[in-house]
Formats: sequence, C-alpha cells, structure tokens
Amino acid sequence: MKKIVLILILIMFTVYGCSGACKKKPELENGLTAEEVIQSWGEPTQKIALGVTRNNFPVQVWEYRQKRCKKKIYSLIFVDEELYSWAVDDHAAIMNTLHKLGVVKEEKTDFGIQQYHQWLNSIAEEAQKTKRTMDTINSYQNYQNTQMQIQHQQQMRILRQQQIPPPPIPPRQPKKN
Repeated sequence: MKKIVLILILIMFTVYGCSGACKKKPELENGLTAEEVIQSWGEPTQKIALGVTRNNFPVQVWEYRQKRCKKKIYSLIFVDEELYSWAVDDHAAIMNTLHKLGVVKEEKTDFGIQQYHQWLNSIAEEAQKTKRTMDTINSYQNYQNTQMQIQHQQQMRILRQQQIPPPPIPPRQPKKN
C-alpha cells in the first residue's frame, strides 16, 4: 500500500512539474514596444542588430527558444524598437520580411537553421563594420572642425595683437573767459 501511495505521489509531482514546462507564450501584437515584450516574455535568448530599413529605421531580430516544448524557436522582428513581425520555426517568413523591409538585398527562402543563424550573424557583423566606419568618419570630421576652430582663434589673436592702438585724445583746452 505504501508503494502505491509513493508511486502516485511521484506521478503527481512528475505531471505537475511537466505541466508548467510547456506554458503557452503570451499573445503578440504588432506595435508592441521592446519593453512590453520583455515584460511579458522575459529577456530573449538572442538579440541581433541587422542594420536599417530603406527608411533608416534600426532593425533587430530577437529569438526566444522554448526547449521543453518541441524546441520551438520564436523569431521576433523589431523595427525602431516596435514589434513589426514574428514567426515560430519559420525562417523563410523571417527572411522574406527582412527582404521586404530592405535589410536583405536578396530573397532566399531555402534556409536551414544553421544557415539562417550564419546569415544573421554575417549581416550583424556587416552592420557593425558600417557603424564603425561611420564612427570613424564622424571622428575625423570632428577633428577637422576642431582644427579649423583652433586656426580661427589663432588668426583672431594675431589680428588683435597687430591692431594699432588709437591715437591718444588730446587734453581739453581750458575755456577762455
């Protein structure tokens, strides 16, 4: 009898423990902010910055992995910190959406998961290189502007030093009565 009770308790704990493992994710809506998604879904497994759209809005792909429930991968696309699109285990849909946004130059729909991740990482690296290049250009422009300001200040100092002082004003003549 004790064995039956122990087995029933063990089965109950196992069923109870597994029931919480496959919780359904909260519903998503287009336009949710990144903070709202983090509040309802938690921190993503991976965040990948991919660059900008045709209209220069930043694009990120977030991935959430649900390991216990059929190993689902939720891919969320954010444009300018707002949820634009999402897909569950559908890399082709994500690629098509990125192509429509102008982030991807060519449309590829026959991606496996490893190719998809490699491609996302290569796009992220390219975006980082572009950002570093833009930072270098901005730094050089700031350097040139600073040099021009220094030259201008030096020229103004030289002009002030070369100024001829005005002639002294003669004293007033006393009034004749």
